[in-house]
Amino acid sequence: MKIAYFYTWNDDLESGVMKKVRDQVSFWEKEGHQVKIFILTNRDSLLQQDFHNLSNTSNITWHCLEYYGFIERNRQYANLQKEVIGFKPDIVYLRKCKFSPGAYRILRRFASIMELNGKPKLFKLRLGHIYDRVTFRMLLNEVQGFVTVGKEIASAPVYAAPKKAVKVIGNSIDQSRYQVLPPSENKEVITFVYIGSPRQPWQGVDKILKLGRMRPSWLIHIIGSKADDFGVKPKELPNVVFHGKMAREEYLKIFRVSDVAIGSLALYRKGMDETSTLKIREYFTCGLPVITGHQDPDFTGNESHILVLPNNETNIVDHIQEIESFAKKWKGKRVERKLVEHLDVRFKEMERLAFFQQICDSHSGKSS
Repeated sequence: MKIAYFYTWNDDLESGVMKKVRDQVSFWEKEGHQVKIFILTNRDSLLQQDFHNLSNTSNITWHCLEYYGFIERNRQYANLQKEVIGFKPDIVYLRKCKFSPGAYRILRRFASIMELNGKPKLFKLRLGHIYDRVTFRMLLNEVQGFVTVGKEIASAPVYAAPKKAVKVIGNSIDQSRYQVLPPSENKEVITFVYIGSPRQPWQGVDKILKLGRMRPSWLIHIIGSKADDFGVKPKELPNVVFHGKMAREEYLKIFRVSDVAIGSLALYRKGMDETSTLKIREYFTCGLPVITGHQDPDFTGNESHILVLPNNETNIVDHIQEIESFAKKWKGKRVERKLVEHLDVRFKEMERLAFFQQICDSHSGKSS
């Protein structure tokens, strides 16, 4: 298949989404597919600064479409339309985006699938919200199918109403790029690690700080945020270490000395109870057991290597003893790769490619 993939992104190449996309398209190439990726980004974004580090290969090409402001963004979508028409893809794959005439015309012309990574934001009776809701429905009506990273997302009324083909595929990771880490050599101190983007309340980093206050003998590493983000002074929480943003080779050193990893703890703050976060897949691939506060479509929640807390405000306080028992049980141990290999791109991306083919076949049948 010839696959055109487009989305908007402004974070750097080390962000979870960019690593996910690179893993995906690399696997698609290995399976013999030709891929063109188009990324729309702000002219002064971190991605724009690093874009030159993305390498084209024989069957994968990366294109950066820079913009600044609403008008220029629409102009770049018009350029995107020309590029996609020239490529003549069998399928167009896109992450959820705002409406633009160029994107709309692409979806009208080609078989397309939209990836949905979260539920819609709560609707507010404001002009901007009304415009976004109406125009976004226009995009939804034109796609032939959805890929969602969780069952709950697929059931949201806005997405369920168009009655499109839906495939639930939890996020994937290329496990061949990681080794299962040896257990931490620190026999005394229970050590936790969390990694995530800053300023996202639904991640629940404030709760991790609460955990640090409740158990001052535990050591907690927080990667991706700074103490200033939470108004915390080092002397207040000496057992919590903020590392800010780190490259992979650096944060894997922190993973190596950690016993347990922490996932998102406050998904209810964005009105959700289930998703498949990229951080959990990276934790498990490195052999770290996980504590999280939400359901994941790739796990029942009864596995020994994951502790799923209730998705509510008091989940840390109410379940501190369970957290302690879980951490003590796993100290000095790692999760075997065979228990989490179903998260690998080999399995996840074969499902996605099969869905692509299903939509292509259905679309060509209607066209003929």
